Amino acid sequence: MASPKAPPKAFRFVDASSRRKRRRRVSPVSSPEEEICRASESESPEEIGMDSYLAHPSGSLLDDFDPLNFGDCELLDTVIPNPQDFMPDWMSATFPGQESQDQMILTSNSIGHASEDVFTQSIMELLESVSTHPFENHQLEPPRLVASPTRQLSSEISTELIPNQIGNQHERLFQMYDTELCVLPLTSDVAFNPFRCRRQVLQGSRLLFHAILALCCQHQNHLTGTWSKEASEHRTKAVELLDRASKSDQVTTIGLHVLEPILVMFTLDCTLSATGPWSGHLMRARSILDACGGPLALDNSRVRSQVGMLFWWDATLALISRQGIIIDQSYLDHLMLSQGQDEWSFYDLTGCPGDLFVHLVQLAELAKQRELAASLTWLTFDLSPVMKIEREIQQWQSSLFADAYGPNFDTIVENASDSDAEADIEERFHARQDRYHCAEAWRYALLIYIERVFRWDRKCPRPLILTWLVRKTMDHVRCCRRTSQTQKQLLLPVFLAGSEMTDEEMQGFTRQYCKWWANRSRYNMFNSVSSLLEDIWEEGQLHAWWGSVIDRKTRSTGVSDPDVQYLFG
Repeated sequence: MASPKAPPKAFRFVDASSRRKRRRRVSPVSSPEEEICRASESESPEEIGMDSYLAHPSGSLLDDFDPLNFGDCELLDTVIPNPQDFMPDWMSATFPGQESQDQMILTSNSIGHASEDVFTQSIMELLESVSTHPFENHQLEPPRLVASPTRQLSSEISTELIPNQIGNQHERLFQMYDTELCVLPLTSDVAFNPFRCRRQVLQGSRLLFHAILALCCQHQNHLTGTWSKEASEHRTKAVELLDRASKSDQVTTIGLHVLEPILVMFTLDCTLSATGPWSGHLMRARSILDACGGPLALDNSRVRSQVGMLFWWDATLALISRQGIIIDQSYLDHLMLSQGQDEWSFYDLTGCPGDLFVHLVQLAELAKQRELAASLTWLTFDLSPVMKIEREIQQWQSSLFADAYGPNFDTIVENASDSDAEADIEERFHARQDRYHCAEAWRYALLIYIERVFRWDRKCPRPLILTWLVRKTMDHVRCCRRTSQTQKQLLLPVFLAGSEMTDEEMQGFTRQYCKWWANRSRYNMFNSVSSLLEDIWEEGQLHAWWGSVIDRKTRSTGVSDPDVQYLFG
């Protein structure tokens, strides 16, 4: 008789656990000193080619992108901040060891009075703690990919990515952005800095997250030459998410929050070259603004400062391309009406006083009509509005931008308190004088533009009055201290004056200016201007002017070859 079968073993549930991921090994890198030397040796004032600029990195760069290795990338695709962002205590979350944004914001005593290159005490303490400064070579080691600790997710949301805390490997990069890179495009840090981002919004937006990391990695790559892959990966992802967020069905939901990553991506492209498809970026911004309600939607100072920055890029682009402004004039009218209540000014953002900026916009629009008239046989351009603008620019004066010598210096001394050190009074004087010379450089540069674009007969040699206007412009540029950000804002006046130069010594100063600020700011647009000026000077004997050289370099040759433009703002 067969023996009975053994009873089946009881089924036992076993807890499943994910396999432990190994840390990726990163090949050793050279010391920061060696990398800086190598990067500086490779620097060249050559203009960056458009092929490299327009070519998008291959999708294979992100094939091995694993959220477990980038736990801090587990962020929502949306750029909509959490509702808590708008609660009264929305500023409470800060970086470790960092003061709240309210304390970090520099509040001007009045519009246009923010002292150049001076931060609040809390910012200075943070700068000392992380050893960074808007013009200091701030280097970080390339990020090492460390797996983030796993988290228990509820069954309802286990299949979705959720916002997470910023990982340690990126903490210092975001500190670098918050203390340095968001101030770098401006004349000085201001209340409602258009580039500074709230931490809660950053944690709730993959788009903003990748845009900021792309910018940080690009600056680090300029310093060390070892961050190219990281910069390309984050830029590719940010472009993909921005394209998705800009679709018509998404814009009405996301609203004006998408302006933050657009500004970051704009500055990222400025680090690459002065040439690019800038009009495409601006048309995207205008469609978003129009979809969100037009000028009336600009209902707070921060949004208005962001739109002010976009309009600045639009106007300076149109001034050089002579193809007209993309964003509607009504937005500028709304911004100018709000200037009295906002704690920022166009000078704080761009270095150009608001009154002169309005004239710049008018000249950009008239230049488009001037080019149209020049292309038609029986159409004559009326110079009357240009002559009116010219007289207003010649007679323009402002107490905010007056020479600090004489009675104004006495006022500075009288307003000083007993606790002010002599060095503080001296710094206020120098800042006031930088402001004066910066405004005058813009004033004479606009007069150069009027003489060359509107008054000059293109069949004749250049007007001799340009020699005097060029000298006046460059004298004011020289008088601005290179140690303040004010002189950095004069790239467009330097280009307009530099393109008319025949004196070798003045050409040498222009080369030094572009090289100095390319190294200090890590913006390759300065190198692009230097390269462009060399081409203009080479053709000087043929009575070429900057407009003909730029037109030849930027006009498209076919459907597959889109227009590119030069941006000097």
